[in-house]
Amino acid sequence: ERSCAITSMAAPSSSSSTRCRSLLLTTLLFSLFSPVGKDAPVVLALDCSSFDNDAVECNKGLCTDTGKCAYNAQTSKCIAVEDKEACPGDVGITAALTTAGSEVLAPPWRNWRVVNDNVMGGVSTSAVKISNDQLNFKGNISFDNNGGFASARMDDDARDLSDYQGILVQYTTTQAADVKAINMQVYERFPQIGFGGFRPRSFSAAFVVVPTTKLQTFYLPFDRFRGTNGFTRPDATSRFTPSQMLRMGLQVSFQLGEFDVTLQKIEAVSGIQDCIPPSIYATGCDDMTIAEYTTLAKDVLKKSNYGAGSLYPNAGAALMQYALACAVMSDDNNTSTQALTQLEEAQRANGDLNDNSVLESMLNSLTSDVPKATTEIDSSPAAKTKLLSKLFGC
Repeated sequence: ERSCAITSMAAPSSSSSTRCRSLLLTTLLFSLFSPVGKDAPVVLALDCSSFDNDAVECNKGLCTDTGKCAYNAQTSKCIAVEDKEACPGDVGITAALTTAGSEVLAPPWRNWRVVNDNVMGGVSTSAVKISNDQLNFKGNISFDNNGGFASARMDDDARDLSDYQGILVQYTTTQAADVKAINMQVYERFPQIGFGGFRPRSFSAAFVVVPTTKLQTFYLPFDRFRGTNGFTRPDATSRFTPSQMLRMGLQVSFQLGEFDVTLQKIEAVSGIQDCIPPSIYATGCDDMTIAEYTTLAKDVLKKSNYGAGSLYPNAGAALMQYALACAVMSDDNNTSTQALTQLEEAQRANGDLNDNSVLESMLNSLTSDVPKATTEIDSSPAAKTKLLSKLFGC
């Protein structure tokens, strides 16, 4: 079938016209009349001959334990975490993202440039390389000379993103990479006074990068982006205005050592229902312990606090959210139950699951001597999916 090279609705070559017309007609009929996924996108350039509704090696009993499968509460199916097909009837990660409203923000990557802590005497390094429509951002963070950050920023690309709810980052890294929380920065057209005079107002949210060569996604809701006052004080009350987006940037702050991430795509999206990072189901929880994720989060918050609170609170929040998710997925039944209990209680109390004090309190309770909750807790795959989706903002 791949010899047909069907990449568009254009007619196939004459040498295989009969076979290709038959394949094209079959694909179109399947897309129109498939009872499983009539609303799913059909991508003719993809080979769907092996498509099996994303249930390879998956079953409900092993759904959250195999590292390959995830329970989708919306479809009540156990699906493959790695879903790259987008075939008719698709219920996996690709379908969840492609059926949502979206607008590609990058590529193309518009003249990204680095800005490191050497502007204030530090010695951290970073570099940006653009190749094959991908952007690689790598470097080394040093605390010498009171430094501690490296960043990359793009040229202005004003957008009205008021039709969308957040940003979806697709990335890969290396098996040797360190765990890092990377700030995605967005800038508004509204200026504010800061170092260097008036400049665009900036907000940031963070995504967690874990060692893997497989494609990963991370969803960043707009309502979780936080700003600063332009100097060294956080601005906890201001919120990003999507209609005023001017440009984007990346920043690694106050996390010692090397980092390496390759961005495949950045999209503005809406309608995301399943925003749990796929790495949670794969190897992300094997790279560091829950305690190590928590310690790294606290270090980031402490190092970036110049006396008025962390300048980049979402880097700490992202790491603690990841730690809580790992606790929920833990093989230790007591740890998992405790984490589920904390999340359920926070949800009932309308707690802010992006607030560092709330997250830290929940993590502290996992290792405290406080008597365990006696109420019955739903630990089914569907319940875990529901609570983790709330934790990650959808």
